[in-house]
Amino acid sequence: MAFRRCFVALAIVVFAVVAIGCSGGTARGDAEARVEMMLANMQSGRGTDGDIQTATCVWYANKILIADSNALGRASDGFDVWRIEKGLYQGIDSYEVLGSEFEGDPAAKVVIVKTMIDGKPYSMRVPKGKPVSWVE
Repeated sequence: MAFRRCFVALAIVVFAVVAIGCSGGTARGDAEARVEMMLANMQSGRGTDGDIQTATCVWYANKILIADSNALGRASDGFDVWRIEKGLYQGIDSYEVLGSEFEGDPAAKVVIVKTMIDGKPYSMRVPKGKPVSWVE
């Protein structure tokens, strides 16, 4: 009986730690994961429409799929312009997410993610649920 109570108490503590870790304090981790997913799909998507579409949706709204065709069209157009701005339209060979920091007030949840793409440093502004932009 005592073992069962200890096990239940331990399970509650683990659940609480995980819940706290997954709450609002993970904006930086979420932004880094979003950029990682986007770049991975850009790298593997050199010839596959599915990977480029996933990268587009993640870039636009941090979603795997955008079901609305009008929104997907806007996302695709914006993603193309975004990639062309830095010469990345044809795809990428290598990338690394180097770290992140909040831009201004952490409550705004706008994160600057620093990367290395094909040997060149790039910084991206990653607002929650909105398109990613370049930091000049």
